[in-house]
Amino acid sequence: MENICVYLPMNCGCGNRGCEAIAKGTNKILSLDKYNTYLYDFNENEVRLDKFLGLSSIGELRAYSNNSIGSFTARAVNKVMNKVGIKRYLSHIYPYSTLINKINSNDLVLLTGGDLYCYKYHLQKNTEFVKELKKRNKGEIVLWGASIEPSLLDKTSIDGLKALDKITARESLTYNALLKLGVAENVELYPDPAFVLEPESVELPECFSQSEIVGINISNLVNGGFDLNTVFSENLFELIKYIINYTEMQVLLIPHVTWPGQDDRLISRSVAKYFEKSNKVHILDMSELSYQQIRYIISKCRFFLGGRTHSMISAYSMCVPSIALGYSIKSRGIAKDLNLPNQLVVDCKNLMSKKELLQAYDFMYENENKIKSILNNTMEEYKKMAYDAKQSLQATCQVKCNSKLEKISEGEFQLRHLRGR
Repeated sequence: MENICVYLPMNCGCGNRGCEAIAKGTNKILSLDKYNTYLYDFNENEVRLDKFLGLSSIGELRAYSNNSIGSFTARAVNKVMNKVGIKRYLSHIYPYSTLINKINSNDLVLLTGGDLYCYKYHLQKNTEFVKELKKRNKGEIVLWGASIEPSLLDKTSIDGLKALDKITARESLTYNALLKLGVAENVELYPDPAFVLEPESVELPECFSQSEIVGINISNLVNGGFDLNTVFSENLFELIKYIINYTEMQVLLIPHVTWPGQDDRLISRSVAKYFEKSNKVHILDMSELSYQQIRYIISKCRFFLGGRTHSMISAYSMCVPSIALGYSIKSRGIAKDLNLPNQLVVDCKNLMSKKELLQAYDFMYENENKIKSILNNTMEEYKKMAYDAKQSLQATCQVKCNSKLEKISEGEFQLRHLRGR
């Protein structure tokens, strides 16, 4: 009997703390056996960071060597493929070829990442990756904890979603959109796995000893670039000026992603420099902090505003009144499922004036106790729902994997792997 291995080919790396959150939350829900679990990162730098932040306790960390063709023969094959029109093979399939060869038919492939199907390039890439796995009968393939932007889907991508063994949508807007598109047989609804994680205590920045804190996570994606000449930046400046001039609170900018090209620290530094004379705007040094340590710091904020989905998940899970900076399906869907008011999700790409973010903040401030009550009354049951995905995945894999996910006690399931081989 073959081992069941669990592969996370889209782990990518903890340079995005959301990837760390998904991996750790998935492990907590599924009780993964680290001796037969494999997480794949962009490169060796991400592997080193993942080890530092503890992901080696989940499974073996591996890096994709690069996105180029190594041998002369492989380069020649791809040159021919490009000439005959197969232009995406190099970037979409080849980087995964070694991984694909390792996967057996009864292994479990968890496509994590949350928003892999929210952007056109990633949608195309993952559709082709799934197609290749299916063509070669490689594993039980699960799109895990996903949000999907339905406007990007064409017949090819819809057929690809139907071909998956299971999709767990992390919010109801994605779930209902898929049902309307005919992707119904393999879709279920469960919260993002990061909701189940607990904060880890860490020393708080000095500003917490001086006043209450408004935590803010911003990114170049929310701002529309790194330059502070956008309507969003105008809104952000108006909000921070208000906090500085009319409240006793201070602002802590909380980066969440350090990947090149979308490093939250860069835009945070620019914003902090703009307000450097006030001494009331600070930046969290998160370079050596884990996701759960950042969650602990967010939990100590009185209010929070976040552009990164998993920074918002930290605030929600800790029942901190928060505003989601973004109007994607994931932002709207998670807020909706938590029964939060629409005013707490701001469409940052379609702001019409420089006061809209301040207006949302005023709403949050005026309804602080009501918002905290909604989150407190919802969160415990919501987190329990995330664990239900374990039993569902066990039932699905029993069909194809010959019952190799074993029930170990009443109401408790664990991925069963054969060790010592």
